[in-house]
Amino acid sequence: MKIFLDSPENKEFTLDNGLVCRWMTGQAKISPKISSFYARPSNQEKLAETIHRNILPLMADYNRTLQEIYALFIQDSSISEAQKAELAPLYKPVDFRLLFLAKLISFGMERPFIKRDTKNQKLIAGGSLSPMVLDYIMDSEIPRPCRHFVGREDETTELHSLLEDNSKVFLYGIAGIGKSELAKSYAKQYKKHYTNILYFEYAGDLHQSVTDMYFTDDLPEDTEEERFRAAAKKCQGTYC
Repeated sequence: MKIFLDSPENKEFTLDNGLVCRWMTGQAKISPKISSFYARPSNQEKLAETIHRNILPLMADYNRTLQEIYALFIQDSSISEAQKAELAPLYKPVDFRLLFLAKLISFGMERPFIKRDTKNQKLIAGGSLSPMVLDYIMDSEIPRPCRHFVGREDETTELHSLLEDNSKVFLYGIAGIGKSELAKSYAKQYKKHYTNILYFEYAGDLHQSVTDMYFTDDLPEDTEEERFRAAAKKCQGTYC
């Protein structure tokens, strides 16, 4: 992204963190300005250099990651054999693997956009995707953490300690830094410590989100405040 933002032809482009978050969650299509910029071979080479310089040093096992990405690419039945034949040879020579990744990222940005349903996070056209791809995509159940989630052991332990002493803990920060992955990883690791685990999309008002949870013993005449207090009480021993 830095290559694109530093380009003189894109000086007027404004990067919005909220929009980036929607790109990452599959709720918005990546800007055509960005996809067309990285469609150029020269910019794909620059992207490969940037990945080598700024991303690989942060990865515990980048060779394994590249291997997983390649397997995902090859086993995706929605990608044509012609496209696979064009990109796959770049993966085999070690020196060209980052170029393979850069071209694959560019190819991914230019593919037809399939939006997620914002209500249940399912892909609207999910049935047409390869099972290999769907395995990587969060569905409407309690989401699984990324298979390659690493390096947050201290934060996970600290989160558990904080939740033992406090009824609520908020994870905050800019979009894309891994807040959701940390929460999902924690839920998986400590699920035996909780009676229930609830996952719902935050709509901007935590009080209202709790109030809107309905249980079988709720009464029609209950006020919103009564529903909130009842739901909060039932959520004791629950991780949200």
